[in-house]
Order: sequence, then structure tokens, then C-alpha cells
Amino acid sequence: MHRLKARFTCNNCGTRFVAYDPVSVALHGLSAVFVVIFVGTLLRSVSEPTSDQSLRAAKLEAEASEDALSASASNAINMNLESLKTSASEGDSDAQYRLAMALFREYKISGDSAAQTDAIVMLRDAANNGHSSAQSEMGDLFFEGRGVVQDFVQASDWYKKAASQGYAEAMYGLGKMSRSGWGMEVSLVDAYVWLNLASARGESRALQARQEVLSQLSSTQLADAQLKSRELDKTIP
Repeated sequence: MHRLKARFTCNNCGTRFVAYDPVSVALHGLSAVFVVIFVGTLLRSVSEPTSDQSLRAAKLEAEASEDALSASASNAINMNLESLKTSASEGDSDAQYRLAMALFREYKISGDSAAQTDAIVMLRDAANNGHSSAQSEMGDLFFEGRGVVQDFVQASDWYKKAASQGYAEAMYGLGKMSRSGWGMEVSLVDAYVWLNLASARGESRALQARQEVLSQLSSTQLADAQLKSRELDKTIP
């Protein structure tokens, strides 16, 4: 085996010195590198399986928890729907409205036309039972022609029923229709009245629309519209 260094004495001056053998140094360096690589590989081979197993176990546990939560949520939704169906069949207008909205959501997700048909039937039942949100929603359906044949006259009729109960969105709908003459005669005064009442009840869309109508009214018409607004406001919740 080569030695890393050797001691020598100068023949002329007698000075002692050490000389390193480059071959031996290189061999020892390579040996050290191989030892480090071997130990590192050995450690990884021992630790990696344990790490992988831990990750797999954690993943399986997370998936199991997610499945459990999904199943729990699904059961809760099913129980709620069954409760709504029971109440709706007993004539509860709020349950009928909420069930109709749930069926509309189902239709949007699944595209099942039967769900939309059932939703409209249930919504109409709630509207006929005096539910103001359902009446306004029926107005929206006929105004947009969504799931029904578009019919502005029916839309305005449903809006009026909801508006008479103080439903701001229906008032906004009537304001739009009065302004354009959809399902009724064009009347900027009536448009202002309904938009004014809707604005007073927090319908933000009515604010800009009211300003636009106001700019088209004469001073006499504006005074008349505001008087009608005050009088009608006294009779509406």
C-alpha cells in the first residue's frame, strides 16, 4: 500500500522535510468519497420506506375523513329535503319555496329537466299560497322565459302580488316594465313610483334606474310621481 507521506533529509544541508505521495492522496480521497456515498445510500434505503408508509397512511386517513364528511353532509341534505317535502305537502309555503329553490339548484347541476319542472310546480304552489319571494321568482320566470313561455303580462301580475307585500325586487321589476311598456302601458310616472319604493326598501339596482327615469320627467310629472309614492308607501309593508 502506498504511504501518504515520507520523511527525507537533504544530503547537502541536512534539512529534514516531508513529501506527500500524490497517488496515495488521490486513492485515499476516492475511498472517502465512496464511503460517504455508500453510507448516504444506506441511510436513504432505511428511511424512505418509513417515510413513504407514513405519507400513504396519512393520505388514506385524510381520504377516509373526507369520505366520512361527504357522507355526513349528504345524509344531512337528504334529511333536510325529506323534511321540506313533508312540510311542503302539508301546505307550508316557506317549505314549498325552499324546496323549489333546491330543485332549481339540482337542475343547474344535473341538467335534469324533470327537476326544473318539479321546481316550477312547487314554486307556483308557494306563490299561490302568498309567499312573496315565490311570487317575485314567478315574475322572474315569466319575464325571462326561463322554464316557461315568456309572458310579460303574467310577469307583471306576479310582480304586483309580491310588490303589494313590500317585496323590493318585485317593485324594481315593475319599474323596469312600466318604463319600457312591457306587459303594460308605458308610464314614466309609474316607473318612478315603483323604483322609488324599491329604493326606499334597499334595492340598490333601483337607485340608478330611478335617476334615469327622473331625468325624463317634467317638474309636474315628478311632483305627481312623488305624491303617488308617498300614498302607496302607506299601504305597503
